[in-house]
Amino acid sequence: MASRRFIDGPPDGIEGWKRVWEEDLSPKPRRGLLDDIRRFFGKLIAGEQLSVQRNYNIALTEMLADHHRDVEAIRRRVEEAAAALERIDTILPIAVDRNDALFAVLDQKIESALSRFRDLTLPRLSGPEASQQLRDDWSYRRLEEHLRGSPAEIRRAMRELLPYLSEPLIDVGCGRGELLEVCREEGIDARGFDMNERSVAELQEKGLAAEIGRLPECLASVEDDAVSTVAAIHVVEHLPTEALFGLFAEAARVLQRGGRLVIETPNASSLAMTGSDFWKDPSHLAPRHPAALVTLGREYGFGVALMDEVHPWPADQMISLPEGAPEIASLVERLNEILYSPQDFRLVLSNDG
Repeated sequence: MASRRFIDGPPDGIEGWKRVWEEDLSPKPRRGLLDDIRRFFGKLIAGEQLSVQRNYNIALTEMLADHHRDVEAIRRRVEEAAAALERIDTILPIAVDRNDALFAVLDQKIESALSRFRDLTLPRLSGPEASQQLRDDWSYRRLEEHLRGSPAEIRRAMRELLPYLSEPLIDVGCGRGELLEVCREEGIDARGFDMNERSVAELQEKGLAAEIGRLPECLASVEDDAVSTVAAIHVVEHLPTEALFGLFAEAARVLQRGGRLVIETPNASSLAMTGSDFWKDPSHLAPRHPAALVTLGREYGFGVALMDEVHPWPADQMISLPEGAPEIASLVERLNEILYSPQDFRLVLSNDG
């Protein structure tokens, strides 16, 4: 009779139990009445019944082992899927940004092509002798497309001016006509002047009141005390000194008592503007300092109704405060005030008569 084999302790997991049943191992015998009773009844279950039970137990442990391997395989696949999702979470924003940038470029190219087509198909407002001026006008319109932002963005900015506007209104240097469009939407009687023949032709095609005219001569045909608002939005930085003085003089003449001269221009107090962005437009002559504009306004009889710096720089372009350095907070704030004062200066002058 083969000698019995024993195990020292409880089996370790499914594989341990499988080994117990396959090798017919038994726990080491212990002395005592309870152990004698177990041995007695064990002999009663000997033979074929015990063999069936052992085979059943072996099959059960094999099934549990297969189940355990399946669970482990599923767990690994779940972990791999989670890792893939994490990579997607990292890659997806980059892909979206790249797609957005691609569509923005495509939109810009399409709009540029459409603008060139419109320039070619719009009627001529000047004679054949103005061909060189016409080519310059086309070139400047391309600059506007690339540097000024979309017409929708500019219209939103123009709406900020509505509290200071009343009719009748003249927009000198009306450009692409965003302010004229906002005035039409709001039912404000407005007309504009601009030097760019192509821009004026397009505005007339849109049904807006616009004429070719250079400052300050464009205001010469306007009667005294005839208008309520003269708007010069991003105009004064394009004017030589004599024309700048002429703007103030003519505005004082054509405005009704209490009428307003509304000026917006790149902020000369912002070094980030005057040191870089201002010079993107080659037609800019010089930044016009707020102090100079206020002094000119008072010289020509205007009172100051509003002076404000508007359109702050994006926060990510400004100097940020390092963590754990509160002692330099005031220095960082002061540097941002000097370097990154808001991009534009808005001045509303009232004709006090």
